[in-house]
Amino acid sequence: MEAIQFGLTESEALTIEQAFLPKVNEAGILINIYEGIIAKELTPELVVEAKELRLKLVKVRTGLTEVHKSQKNYFLCAGRFVDAWKNKLTLPVEQMEEKLQAIEQHFFNIEKQRLAELEQSRLALITPYMESTFGMDFKTMPQDVFDAYLESKKQAHQAAILAAEEQRAQELKIAQEKANLQKIAAEKAAALEKENKKLAAANLAAKKAAAKLEEENQQLKAQSMARMEMEAMSTPTSVKDWIDSFELPTPPNIAKDEKIFLIINKFESFKLWAQKQI
Repeated sequence: MEAIQFGLTESEALTIEQAFLPKVNEAGILINIYEGIIAKELTPELVVEAKELRLKLVKVRTGLTEVHKSQKNYFLCAGRFVDAWKNKLTLPVEQMEEKLQAIEQHFFNIEKQRLAELEQSRLALITPYMESTFGMDFKTMPQDVFDAYLESKKQAHQAAILAAEEQRAQELKIAQEKANLQKIAAEKAAALEKENKKLAAANLAAKKAAAKLEEENQQLKAQSMARMEMEAMSTPTSVKDWIDSFELPTPPNIAKDEKIFLIINKFESFKLWAQKQI
């Protein structure tokens, strides 16, 4: 076991080895006795010797443990002592370093603060016109470049708003036209239904009128047949007698009506003409 493997010098390792040396020597003596015992025949006397040797080995082992503990505690205390010296000596140095670094970075920190404030102010200006500013470095961007970029984003944002408004207006117009077309279609459907109802009513009335006319025609035919039968029974014996039988029915009690007189005159003229023809 080499001391260098543990980061120790030979002298440091020797100091530790010397602390363990008394117990090492004692253990060496007991090892020789151990080898003699295990070579002997097992007897009651040997049992006593084995017990005595085991108890001596226990003392050697516990002694080695105590040496280990004391040596380790020594080095632990030494480590803490070294740490304390280190802290005592390095703290003032660190404080001086921090002070000097603050002086060294004074103008750098001022510039860093200025750039941070500039970035925040620019973000406040441009954020309303951008969905995301991820990956953008506004703090180092030249002012004219930022102004042009901000203006382009404003214009794009405004164009997007106008496009959205036009889209909404177009959608509203289409919806209104659709509603108007639906209204017109509904009105036409209602008017068509009304016309259909009228047509159906007219057809029904026409059918009723046709049925009534047919009924009246049948009645007139029946009356005509009856009249013809009556006339056949009273037919004059000559054409002259037939013409002489032409008579107008008694007119209504409106003798002053000129149309009545006109009709009577025309009838009389016709009757006179017929007689002349005979």
